[in-house]
Amino acid sequence: MKTLLLDWSGTLADDFTPTLYASNEVFKQYGLPTWTADEFREKFYLPYPEFYEEVLPDVPLSELEVVFRKAFVECPQPVTLLDQSLEFLNWAHGQGIRLIILTSMDSINFEEQARRFGVWDLFEAVYSGILNKCETIPEIIAKHELDLQTTGFVGDMVHDLHAAQAVNIKSVAVLTGYDSVQSLAAENPTLLLNDIGKLREVIEACR
Repeated sequence: MKTLLLDWSGTLADDFTPTLYASNEVFKQYGLPTWTADEFREKFYLPYPEFYEEVLPDVPLSELEVVFRKAFVECPQPVTLLDQSLEFLNWAHGQGIRLIILTSMDSINFEEQARRFGVWDLFEAVYSGILNKCETIPEIIAKHELDLQTTGFVGDMVHDLHAAQAVNIKSVAVLTGYDSVQSLAAENPTLLLNDIGKLREVIEACR
């Protein structure tokens, strides 16, 4: 693969605990019971506007996002890079593989995290705050003149796989994030890997 579109949360960064914490703050704010980690993994999905429309249909998304983002940054457990992420990104960049971020993480938090982790300059382009990746990915393919045969999208959720499949590029699922192996496998991804570090092995084996 010569180009990799990369999800952030659950693929390169571990933000599950802050996301669960912030989501439960939203639920408490609007009178819903909080969820356990297992409940959240089972019920949460992207695009998140559709998730919140189902869970809190009478509350504007803009109002929910204010509560969520405040709680997210206040979570006692900070966001960290997942094991293998930094090594993989540095390797891929050094190999001349084009790296493009496609994430629903809001732009301010994403840039803060990417700069803090020292990976911001490794990305050719960043598409953050994307509510529906399936709608945005065709524009990315066209704008960057990407070859469909040598491009893949790496993500940890079913929505990421749907986005890749929408434009007929390779779909790479990793098991370091939000969706279960059963959910991901059911979508027939091109690759199903334990973590992004395994992708280096696949790419090197194909050369």
